[in-house]
Amino acid sequence: VHFRASTNAALVLAWTGRLTEARNEMRAIRRRCIEHGAESRMLFVSLHSALIEIWHGSFGDAAQIAEEAMERAEQVGGHQLLAVAHSIQVAVAAYTGRDSDARAQADAALEAARSCAAPRMTERVTAMLGFLEVSLGNYSEALDVLDPLISGFATLPSTEIITASF
Repeated sequence: VHFRASTNAALVLAWTGRLTEARNEMRAIRRRCIEHGAESRMLFVSLHSALIEIWHGSFGDAAQIAEEAMERAEQVGGHQLLAVAHSIQVAVAAYTGRDSDARAQADAALEAARSCAAPRMTERVTAMLGFLEVSLGNYSEALDVLDPLISGFATLPSTEIITASF
């Protein structure tokens, strides 16, 4: 599902602001995953579906996706799936102003990501925590939270021009 043209087309629609079309496409992809019992793949789709719903301002739909993702992750099991499900809940909680819920879900997501030795899975959660701090006006705390991502930026391939000024 990660590499399917339909999935990538839906993501491009979302990233270019065509959110209604992206929602429709992702809903169709989610239905197909459910029909085929693709539970582990469903969490990837759920993550992006929830983000699209958030960007669209459909927080209730995003919350529903987050709940279903957590149920699915708990049923299937495994730290990686739990990390993804918790990260979806972090995004929903952060965007809806539930800072204590966002922090609790972030702690659970980070713990699950560490348990499956997937350090890249912590990046989205860290970014969401940074977003939460900025939205609360806690700019110094946001910099502290985001420091691991900012520090690592200079080591990423293809960032040589941008990082030359660091």
